[in-house]
Amino acid sequence: RAVNANAGHRLPTGDPERSVWIELAVIGAAGDTLARVERRIEQRYQWSPVVKKLADDRLAPGDSATVTLRYRVPGGAYRLVARAINSRISDANADYHRLPASYPRRAEVARVERRGGAVR
Repeated sequence: RAVNANAGHRLPTGDPERSVWIELAVIGAAGDTLARVERRIEQRYQWSPVVKKLADDRLAPGDSATVTLRYRVPGGAYRLVARAINSRISDANADYHRLPASYPRRAEVARVERRGGAVR
């Protein structure tokens, strides 16, 4: 669950393209992804031919968003990984504006891992 606990404004804020990605994954012992779900918290726009806001599910102060991953518990060892990623700009728009590859487009801002299953 993601919570806007302390900001006095909607999250994410700033440029209309900013978003927060919440990702949950089950990773097998060999490093393979067994199950995965992602939710983006963002505003969505149509940029052409006329700018139009399509949706806005950003979190107001005190609001929360729940992300659920349903999966069959694998045999053997596995990891549950939860990540939050702050996205500043899409790859398409970064390329359009000719931003260098070094420009920070996304950054992992939180990560939690838990191990499960048989440990060998």
